[in-house]
Amino acid sequence: MSDVAYLRALLPTLIIIGVLFFGGCSNHNAMLAKEISVPQDKVQAAALLRKGCDGGQPNDCFKLGAMFDIGKGVPQDIVQAAALYRKACDGGVAESCFNLGVSYENGYGVISGVRS
Repeated sequence: MSDVAYLRALLPTLIIIGVLFFGGCSNHNAMLAKEISVPQDKVQAAALLRKGCDGGQPNDCFKLGAMFDIGKGVPQDIVQAAALYRKACDGGVAESCFNLGVSYENGYGVISGVRS
C-alpha cells in the first residue's frame, strides 16, 4: 500500500481523534461525530465546523478540510480541502500542515511543482 493510500485509509480515524481532542466549536461536533447524546449528523457537524472556521478556530478549519478531503458530510472537494488545510496550517495546526504537504507532494487540490 502506498503512503498516500495508507493515509487516505487512516484519515477517518484521524478525524475522529481530532474531533475528540481539539477545542473550538468542536465539543458539539464531537458529540455529533461520535453519537454522544445526539444523533450522528455529519452535515450538521460540517455546518458547525464551518461556523467555527469562519469564526477564527483553525482546528475547525482542519477538521472541515478533512471532511471535504474524503467527502463526509459535504461533497468531496480536494481543492476546498487544500484551502482549508492552508487556513488551519497558517493558524498553527501542525496536522493540517502535514495534510497540506501531502496534498502538494501528490498534487491533490493544489498546483504541484510551484514554489512560493
